[in-house]
Amino acid sequence: MKISFYGKGLVITDPIRHMVVTKMRNLDWFISPDAEVQATLSLSRGLYRVEITVYDQGLTLRAEVATGDLQASIDNAMDKLEKQIDRHRTRVARAHSTARPKFHAEDILPVGEEDDDGLLVRTKRFSVKPMNVEEAIQQMELLGHTFFVYLDDETDSICVVYKRHDGNYGLLEPEVG
Repeated sequence: MKISFYGKGLVITDPIRHMVVTKMRNLDWFISPDAEVQATLSLSRGLYRVEITVYDQGLTLRAEVATGDLQASIDNAMDKLEKQIDRHRTRVARAHSTARPKFHAEDILPVGEEDDDGLLVRTKRFSVKPMNVEEAIQQMELLGHTFFVYLDDETDSICVVYKRHDGNYGLLEPEVG
């Protein structure tokens, strides 16, 4: 696996690199050798923030932890990644063992409009992988997010799947016009 380190307000020394690499090797049983890992370590207001994102064959795992101790932040981030891996393995095993009803886009209800007077405070760039709606929902649930942006493999358009307050899912599909 290829690990990229980024430091913000913190110099990433060889012992810190070694600590993260050693912990990531504990996940070798699940993560492929082609996986890309981004480890961002920062120090702000006395808190060590560790953000680790794993990109592996269309699967994205992400953990973010902030504590007063760098070692504890790294350990907690790895624990979060391991829990995500366990959830993913359980869902995949369950999907293969039982037949589940297909998710159909026409079953989705539209989202109501919201009042938006806020300011843009952050821009985030990410790569999108072609997948179907079911894979996007699984990825969203795996990450613990309430929405997920993906490239639809049938229409080649950017779509957004989201979790509704009633526990169901919604899908936003762009329409040229």
